[in-house]
Amino acid sequence: MIVIAISGYIQTEWIALEQGEILQHVFTQGIVPFLHTRREISRIVRLELPPFFFENKSKQVFFYGIACTQPENKKLIESALVAHFKTPIYVDHILLGASRSLYQDEAGITCIMNTSSDTCQYDGNRITQYGLSGGYILGDEGSRTELSKLFISDITKGFVPQELSEEYNKLYETNTNSLLEALYRGPAFQAFESTADFLIDHADNPYVKQLIKTNFQDFTKRNLIKYDNLTDKRIRIVGKFAFRFKDLLQEVFDEKHLKVEKIVETSMQGLIEYHIKHPIY
Repeated sequence: MIVIAISGYIQTEWIALEQGEILQHVFTQGIVPFLHTRREISRIVRLELPPFFFENKSKQVFFYGIACTQPENKKLIESALVAHFKTPIYVDHILLGASRSLYQDEAGITCIMNTSSDTCQYDGNRITQYGLSGGYILGDEGSRTELSKLFISDITKGFVPQELSEEYNKLYETNTNSLLEALYRGPAFQAFESTADFLIDHADNPYVKQLIKTNFQDFTKRNLIKYDNLTDKRIRIVGKFAFRFKDLLQEVFDEKHLKVEKIVETSMQGLIEYHIKHPIY
């Protein structure tokens, strides 16, 4: 049995796999090394994963997560997981997991577009160039979080259509002052996530549709422009947000003459296929 985990800001997807058969498929909260201590990670794993994962010996655990390129962050995840699984722990960046899933042993540009956004260039074996976005404060164009930021900026400056603004304020019992206070004094991510849910529910509204398109256009301008000869390269995208609006996303990429070969919801199925072919015990 092997265990594969893919962790973003909001949730971690876990699979227990044996001879190609999925034995367990569960979700826990997200595990992010610069947001969680070793003790906090250990607590998430202990309390949110079913006992099955620890009662059945695994040959190896493969963990792909945010900020898992730095040695100290890898070590933090490894030390928290090995205490529970008592087996070798392989930790790497979520972009490598996405690249292995999307391309297997082939080369191309990988994009993650969901709660956050990231890009990289993959040569079929390793990542040769990172295009990290800067996180939800400095970047994340093309993500749910960036969509929320664009909307909140508009609503504070009075650019949102009145009917939509009133519905949002009524639903979340908020106004400009309380919204800004929630962002700057409270857990900003909660405000961004609930706002993204609201906007996705209103995606047919012309203003919201244009906001989503602008978000995707910003992604191509600021996150992909750094790659040389981009119009000649293959691009594949993973993320529930990208998949939800894949037609609009494809339209934006077509306008830039960029070759999007595939848009999928999650990396997990591709990673299962990769690790069946490439065991690293």
